[in-house]
Amino acid sequence: MTEIKEKEPFLNPYVIQMDKFADSLMHLSKTFLTLEDYKGTFSKEEIEEMFQKVTDKVCENCERKEWCLGENRVHTYQMVYEILCAVEEYGAELNIELKRSLQKRCIMAPRFLRETLEVFENAKKILLWNHKIIQNREGFARQLKQSPILELVVPKEQIISEKQVDEGIMLSSREQNRGYGTFSDVEDGEGTLSTLLFGEYLLEHFSMFTNTEHTGVLDYELEYIFAGRNSDRENLEAVVKRLMTLRFVPNYIYIQTDSEMKAEAEAMAATLCSLLAVPAITEAAAQGILLAWSYGETIMDLRTLLSGNRVPMTKSKESWQLQLAGLLKLGTEEDKSEGQDVADGLDYREYLRMILFLKNKETVAERALGIIEQNMQKMYGQTYFRADLCVSRMEIKTTSRLRRGITYQYKTYYGYQ
Repeated sequence: MTEIKEKEPFLNPYVIQMDKFADSLMHLSKTFLTLEDYKGTFSKEEIEEMFQKVTDKVCENCERKEWCLGENRVHTYQMVYEILCAVEEYGAELNIELKRSLQKRCIMAPRFLRETLEVFENAKKILLWNHKIIQNREGFARQLKQSPILELVVPKEQIISEKQVDEGIMLSSREQNRGYGTFSDVEDGEGTLSTLLFGEYLLEHFSMFTNTEHTGVLDYELEYIFAGRNSDRENLEAVVKRLMTLRFVPNYIYIQTDSEMKAEAEAMAATLCSLLAVPAITEAAAQGILLAWSYGETIMDLRTLLSGNRVPMTKSKESWQLQLAGLLKLGTEEDKSEGQDVADGLDYREYLRMILFLKNKETVAERALGIIEQNMQKMYGQTYFRADLCVSRMEIKTTSRLRRGITYQYKTYYGYQ
């Protein structure tokens, strides 16, 4: 019988789904945040691609093509590499020795040099534009940490709580009294099912931003349990930034699969690059627009959640909210949209359940006890109450001395089951 109970949590489909989805969110978030970093030079593959472009244009109808790109390919490749190195270091004006070497090796030297310089220049522009995209990504990450994001996502009519607590007296910050010893009848409680049930307890007994009634020392208790800051505003901001990361990743993944949206971004990128006379970076510019569009959609998702409505875990054409034309209006006086409700989506409470599931259980439990302690002291007048002085279970060893020198020892156990 015991064996069946132990296996039961792992057979629960809800537990399996929650566990897999949490792992997927962590993997996708790490993938986005570990995109390729800055590159100061071209890779071997990129140089090979430039070589291929030059030879495709110049050597196609040349009478010496088979020799130059066959048995002499290594020397031809070396020539291109020398030109690229020289251009990188000295600019387009090559030294006389290199020009003479090129003329000896190639019967189409002027055109070969011209095409090589053009391909190199375009590749350089793309490299610089990719750096800008990385800066956009890093700027996005900095904004999550620093900017007053609440101004963009909290419903305009909603007043943010300014309640604060003294972090120094909270249970998670002060020095605690601790018991000692172990109890063999106490279950480990570290399984997935135990974590989910604890999460349900938190959602049932602690308040959050979207609740209409708040009676504790903090209005946003679940947000405190997640973030551990000393004010409602800071805790809400921490939750919002975490939800932004979780929503941005699936939004960006979806937009990459929608051909119409990609075509719209590419059309805008082509227009901008034509005006700036840099057509070679159109593809990279289109990706920059898709990044910004996904970020804007994430803003709309958070507005939806904080308004009490629902957002699906993955987007579709029907559930995507923000048009490209509306992206430039975000945060302006013309920005009136509050987000739409999706019937089969998840609400703010469900997303809180997910991010709390990903937190360390001991940290969450300690912060929850801290909220209970402060509410007992300040809301219910039990000023003497301390969570770390509560006795949840104890074992007492008693020694009784009877007549004729007989000694009798026994243990008594007290505890909550």
